[in-house]
Amino acid sequence: MIKISEIKLANTLAHLETKKELMIEGLIQNEKEILRICSLILEGCNDEKYRLEAITYKAKVLYAKGDEVSALELLNNFPSFYHASSQRIEQLYLKDSKKFFDQLTANLYELASFVGNKLGKHISYDNKLSNTQKLVKIEKLVSLYEDILEDKDLDVFVLIIKDAVNEIMNRSKLIFEKEDVERLKIIYDGITMDK
Repeated sequence: MIKISEIKLANTLAHLETKKELMIEGLIQNEKEILRICSLILEGCNDEKYRLEAITYKAKVLYAKGDEVSALELLNNFPSFYHASSQRIEQLYLKDSKKFFDQLTANLYELASFVGNKLGKHISYDNKLSNTQKLVKIEKLVSLYEDILEDKDLDVFVLIIKDAVNEIMNRSKLIFEKEDVERLKIIYDGITMDK
């Protein structure tokens, strides 16, 4: 039986990913504990999200130790987006049924959130952009957000922008200089996340 504290510890280890050096150092230093927790999760937990996270951490440990090939082999067992369970459930139902439309809608919003997360990371970690250029991109997103916020036909795009800006804000102190973080907070105030 897995203790909630062990799951919390596994989730806490995820925060080592802020910088590559910290991630690798943390994974190597905590290898035995990480692998112990991963084994407990894989042996005693049926929750797919925790199981996938445990496999991911096993791969991260392999990668941190320099075994990229084994790490990639482990992760290549995961299905692509089109083969994920929620996509397969959507395909199970007749196209004109309520269950199909409900699953389609759930998949749409899950992918929108995912796209927002990736867009935020893409802007944050694009080394070809200066911080000023990144801030301009964020300002454009916030402006677009404000323009489409009330249009219910564009709610998926609102979610993408909201998640992108949240992702950037979560990483802002790691990426931006102090004065840029202050400017980013002003920009961020332009996006009301509770609307």
